[in-house]
Amino acid sequence: MGLISTIGFAESVAEAEDKGKALRSALYAHLTGNFYPPLPAAYVPLLDEAIRNCAEGEYRALVTIPDDVDPKPRAAAYDGFGALCVESGVLVDICRAEPFINAYLYADDDGEV
Repeated sequence: MGLISTIGFAESVAEAEDKGKALRSALYAHLTGNFYPPLPAAYVPLLDEAIRNCAEGEYRALVTIPDDVDPKPRAAAYDGFGALCVESGVLVDICRAEPFINAYLYADDDGEV
């Protein structure tokens, strides 16, 4: 498992009819199958948000990390309102999810992934 499987997961998203469901399933498979120990499923919606931000060029957009997500990304920091956040591009990098950005970019014209 690794980059090749990640690319395969991302390609499966681009070919799926329900791209939103396919993206979440592929992210789950990636996070639990390509990391040891596996990253928790709680990262799926966070990474989904980060990927969408990056695909729109918003690499520095903040993603809020809920209190119940563990482990916390080392790059996370508290914003001015007391919420633990990490930049979208950093989260994508940490989770080695760059291939999924292309899957988002090649989604249907209506923006559905």
